[in-house]
Order: sequence, then C-alpha cells, then structure tokens
Amino acid sequence: MKKISIIRFSFLRNEAHYQFFVVYSDLLTEAELIEILPPELWTKFTVLLAKEKGLLDIDRSNSLTRQLAEADAREDRDLVGMHSAIVSGMHHYDPATAKLARELNERYRDFGRIRDKPYEEQVAAVTIFLDDLSGKYAPHVEKLNLQGWVTDLREANSEFQRIFVARNAQMAARPTERFPEIKAEIEDTYRLLNERIEASAVLNPTPAVVTFISNINSQIAYFNEHSRRPVKYDIAQAVFESIPEQIISGNKVATPIPVVSFNGVLLVFADDYTVSYRDNRKPGTATVIVKGKGKYTGRRELSFNIVAAPLE
Repeated sequence: MKKISIIRFSFLRNEAHYQFFVVYSDLLTEAELIEILPPELWTKFTVLLAKEKGLLDIDRSNSLTRQLAEADAREDRDLVGMHSAIVSGMHHYDPATAKLARELNERYRDFGRIRDKPYEEQVAAVTIFLDDLSGKYAPHVEKLNLQGWVTDLREANSEFQRIFVARNAQMAARPTERFPEIKAEIEDTYRLLNERIEASAVLNPTPAVVTFISNINSQIAYFNEHSRRPVKYDIAQAVFESIPEQIISGNKVATPIPVVSFNGVLLVFADDYTVSYRDNRKPGTATVIVKGKGKYTGRRELSFNIVAAPLE
C-alpha cells in the first residue's frame, strides 16, 4: 500500500506552509474524499486553515512589516558597504593603514554575520559596533575614511529600531493566537486526516484514493525540494565597480578587492565571493578573477591597470 510521504514542515516559511495546506485541501475536494473523513476532523482542519490565512493576511497587509524589511535592507547595505571598504583597506599600500583595517575587520567579524541575526540580536550588535566605531576604533574610522558609512549606518539603525518598536507594539495587539500554535495544531490535524485516508487505501483502495495519494506525494516532493534548496545566483550577472589604477613599488603586488553588488545589495568579500589575480606583480594590465561563494556561483574576470610608484 502506497503511503503519504513525509513533508518537512519545519523548513516551510509561513507563506509556503499555508499554500501547502491549500493544495492539500483542493486535492481532497477534487477527489471527492471529504465524505470518507470524520466530519468533526475536517471541520477542525478548515477552521484552522482559515485562522492561518487570517494571521497571514495581517502580516501581508502590515505596512510596518514592509517598512521594517526595507529598513533592514538599508542597514544590510550599509554593513556590506562598510565591510567592503574595510577589506579594501587591508590591501592598502601603507602598512600602518592596512594594519588598522585588519584590526577593524577582526572586530567586525567578532559579531559573526550580523545580517543573518534575528532582528533583536541585529539591533544590539549594530549598536555595540557603532559605539566601538565612535570610541576605541575612531582613529581607524578616520584613517580609512569611513565617516560617511558610520553616519549612514547610525541613521539606518535608529530608523530600524523605531520601526521595530512600533511593529512589536502593533503585533502585541494581534489576536492571541500565533502562527506557531496554529501551525502545530493544523499539522496534527493533517496527520489524523492522513491516517483515515491511508486506512481507506488499505480497506477500499478506490481509484480516487490511489490518485489522491499519488498527487499529494508529488506536491510534497515539490515543497520539500523547494524549501530546502538554496537559491544560487550567477555572480557574472552582478554589477562590478571599476577598479582604480593601482600603484606598486619594490616587491609589492597589487591586490585590489572589487566592489560587487547584486540587485542593489553589496556583496561581502570572503562570504559571497573570493578573488585571485593574474599579472599583478608588475606595471601593465592585470586581471582579478572573482568567483562566487555561498549562494553565488560562477566567475567574472576584471582588468585593471598597474603603474610603478614614482622614484623619489
């Protein structure tokens, strides 16, 4: 007897979670299997599905939720831009400047991937980092010309906190039921419904039951696959800023870090892409090879000019 496959509910975000149960409900209705289900169980399922939709509609229509996402995106862009400037400074021809950039980069990495943190942790991390930039690391900021980034990041963080507090107050006024409770309850009801369907497949394997199980298993395979597969982006389609002319002297080599953005978001060197070089030890035309990393794939080659430092 063919059974209904297991779906990884923990991998489904709110929208996908709701959409799966809409598909499940539609397939049951189309197969005319409602009549073989316990009426009270089916009624409970439809009520829970309606509640989940209601909570989802609140989130969809919540202007503060959209504003918070936009503020978060702005703060992310500032963090990425600042970090790219810091990493670029690590390759500065002046050893003292490069040393300050390395120190600041180490402090930045103490916080981990700030952009991936929950909102509460992100606010705290950015606030602490900004305090550091105004205190102990103020000389680093001045030497690396990061004042503009610091100012914009401070404004972005303040705006983010304002919207976050307002949204939390609004969310507190929502119905007492929450997504986790509703999701857990509808998942339990779904399993009980499946037990009845599978029992019918054993006792009375009608074409409708067999077809339904086949169809829902196809949908489960689709949701499982698309909920876990990371989206990959071709870095060759990214926007690359032109690399300024590099000046070298003695045994120095030119190792500029390209500034890369994708769909308006600055990428993070070492996290989103790596670089290697060709012909970068002497004056002339050199090449930097950018390779995607993480959710970015592919590669792109960029040319830049190298000139010898003037003789003193």
